[in-house]
Amino acid sequence: GVTDYVLKPVDPDRFHDTIQKIQKEIASRKNKEQQSIKEKSFLQQYFLQSYLYSGDRERLKEAEGIVDFAIWEQWHCAILIESDKAFFDNVPDNIDEELMQGLHRNFFYLNLNTRQSVLFFSDVYCDYQLVAKHLYDILKQNYSASFHLAVSSRFEGHEALPEIMSQLEQTMEEKFYHPDVHVFNNEASDSQPVNAETQDSRLMEKISEDISRKDVEQLKKHFECLVKKYENDTRFSAMYVKFVFSNVIQELFQENQFSEERKLDHEVERLYSCTNLKQILAITQENIKEYEEFLER
Repeated sequence: GVTDYVLKPVDPDRFHDTIQKIQKEIASRKNKEQQSIKEKSFLQQYFLQSYLYSGDRERLKEAEGIVDFAIWEQWHCAILIESDKAFFDNVPDNIDEELMQGLHRNFFYLNLNTRQSVLFFSDVYCDYQLVAKHLYDILKQNYSASFHLAVSSRFEGHEALPEIMSQLEQTMEEKFYHPDVHVFNNEASDSQPVNAETQDSRLMEKISEDISRKDVEQLKKHFECLVKKYENDTRFSAMYVKFVFSNVIQELFQENQFSEERKLDHEVERLYSCTNLKQILAITQENIKEYEEFLER
């Protein structure tokens, strides 16, 4: 693997020229690797978008060896984001990384056109209605455009993707009738076997109402419902449990004066660094207690 060599006694000029030559070769190799990754990513997105709209499985044969279909098989839910203007024309190239950081979860990002993008998620046990609401809050906080989001029903295998895309677009039509609603879902999907975890978004709505009414007793009651659920059900990923309870903390910080007293980012980071449920509950309960004392003051 030797590229070049320098003999003793070392001539400083010769040594300098050799080092520069090697640095250029390393930079060139890295650029080629990055270009290769970008090309594979582009082809993955190209074939996925083509398949979403055409459903042509024969066309996918062209992608064998290029597209990693194992990734497609891991997806179980999709969220369509739509803007009222050509929002995706002017966003940063790393908007997917920004959204992942805000959500604290991974997804596959596909830009469909200037006004639409779709995200594919792999977590099985997850209330994606809650994820979509949190995603909407992040978009609303960081960008001035108007957004609507549609949540798909659960699915298995990449064969379902064209039907899911069609379903998302039909669900998005709801915004014509309800422009003030920003997150829509396929209502039929809520009666599927994953019924238990769909309660998260409803509980969060109640917690949000309790906080807006400054009703601490009801807040504790609804929080306890959340606690009992996760103490008795081990199907959910650790990251999703952290996500759910971080939403409780973020709801508390909707109270402006309380948010000035305590730093939201610090509390969320503390929660995401937890290694077990007991620690997560302790931090969340600590924030609720602080909120109660704040109201008393």
